[in-house]
Amino acid sequence: MNKNSKILIIGFGSIGQRHYRNLSKLGYREVYVYDVDKEKVKDLKSRTVKKRSPNELKRFKVAFICSPNNQHVSAALKCARAGCHLFIEKPLSHNLSKLNQLINICQNKKLITLVGCNMRFHPCLRFIKDYLTRGRLGRGYSLSHEFGYWVISKIMCGNIRARSGGPR
Repeated sequence: MNKNSKILIIGFGSIGQRHYRNLSKLGYREVYVYDVDKEKVKDLKSRTVKKRSPNELKRFKVAFICSPNNQHVSAALKCARAGCHLFIEKPLSHNLSKLNQLINICQNKKLITLVGCNMRFHPCLRFIKDYLTRGRLGRGYSLSHEFGYWVISKIMCGNIRARSGGPR
């Protein structure tokens, strides 16, 4: 993709910010952001999009959907209708509503559409896959994997403590 292609990041929480930094480091010069919380994007002034109207969205070649997952499909539908290729953070959605509509639009417009899957190449999961592929456990019928981390300790500690009345 051309480094001058216009890219829109919808949702500027920690994941949207990470995509912004990574795209900038990769040399993409036309990266813009949209977030309903104007406080999150105030330092980017000239790199913000005020509204997601069809005409505004047509300016962009690619949209990164990084909003809360219950908003992924509605944002992706707007962007796809405008002709944007899509990178949608996982999970794709919190339910199956309107997924067929999104698939149809993307297929009809021949849009490249990706869903983020950041654990796919995790060393632990690669080990498990390799272990199972070699038949070390016999025939596999099902595998369940859970991963989590304590967000509060990472990024929100001060905000939650302040709201809950706890010490900062």
